[in-house]
Amino acid sequence: LVAYTLQVPRRPWEDKDGPAWAELHVVDASGADRTFVGGEVNVGAFAWTADGRAIAFLAKRNGEATTALYTIPRDGGEARRRLTHASDLEGFELAPDGRTVVFLSRDKKEKASEERIEHGFDREVVEEEGRPVRVWVGELDATSPARVLDLRGSASELHLAPQGDRVLVALAPTPGIDDEYMARKVQVVALADCRVLARLDHEGKLGHTAWSPDGRQV
Repeated sequence: LVAYTLQVPRRPWEDKDGPAWAELHVVDASGADRTFVGGEVNVGAFAWTADGRAIAFLAKRNGEATTALYTIPRDGGEARRRLTHASDLEGFELAPDGRTVVFLSRDKKEKASEERIEHGFDREVVEEEGRPVRVWVGELDATSPARVLDLRGSASELHLAPQGDRVLVALAPTPGIDDEYMARKVQVVALADCRVLARLDHEGKLGHTAWSPDGRQV
């Protein structure tokens, strides 16, 4: 089975203005395609669970204030909301234990900023509010809040090691666009105690990163 997202453009003069919808589809080896999450929805990052029995995905559904993590069985059915946070989830990785989730989420807006928006001062000024992206560790269906990893900088490009004990993360000094393009550096961090186990002092702009299958190389 292969899961993928399908961009569905809005129909001129029929739909409200906005970007294309992003549906979640699954196709099998025979080429048969099924829509798992469709319609007026924007599915973000997605991944199979470790046992292959479900697909986890990010979406904002049913009037929710923030983007949350859902799972849907591979045999189809209704999606279940499994993890929410104070701010939008911007990326995630599922651990092999089937419970632990490592995710990216930006610092919550300051109260004064939210009050300005409520009173109509909602113009967005580029890089006026530099809200860093943090790395969080939580659990599916947890009643306790997630914990943040104490890392300096703004995070992106998140990957759990195959063993589930370390996370590969790219950190920029600030959330500014110049640092995002030019100054990201890769670090390997232990989930248990947030120790930085390795720093990769590469040169140039950072592209895609990944673990080797045995978790010994990046």
